[in-house]
Amino acid sequence: MKRIFVFASLALCLIFLARITFAQETAAAPTAKKTVKILTIGNSFADSLRRYFVRTVNSTSDCELVIGYLNIGGCSFERHWGNIAKEIADPSKPAHFSTTYLEKIKSENWDFITIQQVSHQSWKYESFQPYADQMIAFLKENCPNAEIVIQQTWAYHPAEKRLLGWKMSQREMYEKLTAAYDTLARKHSLRVIPTGDAVQLARETEPGGYRPDDPATILTGDGFHLNARGQYLQACVWFGMLFDEPVAKITLQPKELTEEDAAFLRETAQKAINARKK
Repeated sequence: MKRIFVFASLALCLIFLARITFAQETAAAPTAKKTVKILTIGNSFADSLRRYFVRTVNSTSDCELVIGYLNIGGCSFERHWGNIAKEIADPSKPAHFSTTYLEKIKSENWDFITIQQVSHQSWKYESFQPYADQMIAFLKENCPNAEIVIQQTWAYHPAEKRLLGWKMSQREMYEKLTAAYDTLARKHSLRVIPTGDAVQLARETEPGGYRPDDPATILTGDGFHLNARGQYLQACVWFGMLFDEPVAKITLQPKELTEEDAAFLRETAQKAINARKK
């Protein structure tokens, strides 16, 4: 009887220790982060991600970003494709960067490759072609596992001199560039990152009204490049869209923005993303 009691006690102790060990191992096991790898092929309207995008992703507890850039200031579809065509003709000579486009494309197992038109041609679909089609074909052939995504750029500040020269309102530029990007997206069954939608929505729903001369409500610094507000909004849109996570997960509070303004921009980013899903 005594021997049975000893064995029973020993068995209970072993079970108890096993449970403790399992609990400790479970608690110690790190949660796998969602890692997204993005390559941008664009211009300064993609380079504006550099300020906040990585920090925005890092502010979440379970997301991680790997990002590469093939951006050239003021670069159009035509110029990017021209560079690629030169490198196809002579792969030993990079056309602009230290490596060729193909080497950069193959340097990572990218989840997304983003493309966009230069802003001053973004509202003219005829300027996209045939170069956008050629770029998309090249990317699909050489990086078939990556999803090609189009960044919708944004309309200029209403007082920007180029708008005045075109005799075009901010709203008209937004509508025309949206139509151009959507046409390209439909042609190739691609998704659109709605940065331009978010910028326009922020302008139209700004608390207290959008005031083009008030730095507290504008989203561009020089009439077309994004300022801190616009760059934070852009980072939020890209996070929500490409990570497929709620923008509310972002906890980054830039020192350049008030808490109320950052919250408004996050909400605006989510609304723009949701509208594209309908």
